[in-house]
Amino acid sequence: MITLFDNRMNQILYTSLVFAGGEVYVNIVPEIVPINVAIYARLDNSNEVMKLFMLTDALRRRGATHITLTCPYLPYARQDRECAVGDAFGLKVFADMLNAQKYTWIKSFDPHSEVARRLIRNFVPLQISILAGS
Repeated sequence: MITLFDNRMNQILYTSLVFAGGEVYVNIVPEIVPINVAIYARLDNSNEVMKLFMLTDALRRRGATHITLTCPYLPYARQDRECAVGDAFGLKVFADMLNAQKYTWIKSFDPHSEVARRLIRNFVPLQISILAGS
């Protein structure tokens, strides 16, 4: 689930679908998009990751220049090293993709380890206490 917000926390509408070949498609509904946009993304599968990157591209093409991503669960955070010869370094791969988007801030509740903080530019670890309102 991915939700887009303007700086007044009004939702920015979009449409999305997955073509028969598996390709993700998105379209930002409003013709005018504010400069500052917040994305809230619960990324629970690869299509959602691709949708996030496609939405980021569509927002930038509509004029957004400061995009903040809040991702409560950080995908691939637990793959924070190569454990055995031949393993992929999943977090590094995902961090490189995030960094390519040039988000103003990337916020997450559970970075799992310091490795995420080192690999992801503009990373802000959020405290669980925020959820409790304290």
